[in-house]
Amino acid sequence: DDVDILKLVLKQLAQEAGGYSKLWLSGRSQGGCLSTLLAVAGVAPTVAGCFAIASTALPELQHIPVGVDTYSLPSEKKLENLRLGFFSGSKDHQFTGHHPQNRIHGTFPLL
Repeated sequence: DDVDILKLVLKQLAQEAGGYSKLWLSGRSQGGCLSTLLAVAGVAPTVAGCFAIASTALPELQHIPVGVDTYSLPSEKKLENLRLGFFSGSKDHQFTGHHPQNRIHGTFPLL
């Protein structure tokens, strides 16, 4: 339900801003997780980007549910054009210090 409400808000903001490509999503902690989920799989059009603070991509992005209206599988083009940023402080032990398995694919293959 939360994602559906946020999608409606984004739709209204996109109308005012002149399209989804003008919208940047951002959030901290759980808000950052939801912002990333919305940017990648919540809205079909590509938003300008997402900046998440002290958060990570949600597990739903590992296996995006198909057959439901809430999420949509992102295209390769969308993922290539989507600008994502993640920031955690140096004392954040939850998200800092976890290095990607390799520099090409990182620890989250979809992103």
